[in-house]
Amino acid sequence: MVADVAREACRLCKTAQRPAGGWATVTPMNSTAAPHAYPNIAPCLVLPFEKPCERSGHRYAALVFAQRGGVVLFAAEQWREFGVGILDDEGRMAISDHFPTLDQAARRFLSRALPGA
Repeated sequence: MVADVAREACRLCKTAQRPAGGWATVTPMNSTAAPHAYPNIAPCLVLPFEKPCERSGHRYAALVFAQRGGVVLFAAEQWREFGVGILDDEGRMAISDHFPTLDQAARRFLSRALPGA
């Protein structure tokens, strides 16, 4: 009985559910894939600081942890989301967009044109 469970567990470790449904065999990582398929925000990381932000008429403190000129990447803890904002000339958050995942927010942060450019 233990051997049956172990045999089943091994099979489960080698398969993954596809996003569109169904199952596929998992293979080792493809070494030909782009080395940075994920958004690389490391060069933009800053010492975290808070900036007041507004969403749906509610003000909250956004925790900024990456910055490119006037574009910032922040965590909105109250909303359990991440965001990308643009700072105005006085350093206040002028515009902000929220995203459910860090990956989505980081991709928008890196693709956002710098203000004044």
